[in-house]
Amino acid sequence: MSLLSFERSTSARILRDFRCGVKEMDDFIHFRLDNYLSQHENQLFIVYDEDNTIVGMFVLSEGYFFDENESFTDAPAYGKPFSILDKLSGGLKSIKRYSTVEIEYLAISESFRNKHIGSVIIRQISKLAQSQHTPFITVDAYVTLQYFAVPFYEKCGFTHLETQDRSYDTMRMILNIRN
Repeated sequence: MSLLSFERSTSARILRDFRCGVKEMDDFIHFRLDNYLSQHENQLFIVYDEDNTIVGMFVLSEGYFFDENESFTDAPAYGKPFSILDKLSGGLKSIKRYSTVEIEYLAISESFRNKHIGSVIIRQISKLAQSQHTPFITVDAYVTLQYFAVPFYEKCGFTHLETQDRSYDTMRMILNIRN
């Protein structure tokens, strides 16, 4: 894929003709995204190709994850370690909370799929996270009959934080951008 440009937008109206081909996502983008943006502190980015055609979009927020196993001990945790399980388990288990850039939504135009636009977007998100001194990117990757995003995120270097969340049809994943 040749040059892409990224523009922050405060309104999803610019996406009125955008279609990713996943009905639930297209419906969300066209009928609920503007309301979602007005109720949350998120950032909408529009992705254009060199012809100024919209080829993708993504929404980011500030996020975090809890590391019960302290497998990220060399990363800067924020807040003091605390123990949720002390009273329940009788142990002194410390759980650290780490700051992340959270991918809330990411969609590629149906007519521009399989052109590596998604991986270019992930690299752009990584640059943004690095500029904010945030060592991780997290996402709840969709796991539905119509759309299975996990392999895409795995190809981009994400690993699983947990198994599929049956109540939300997602799988929590993380990318350590310090490596």
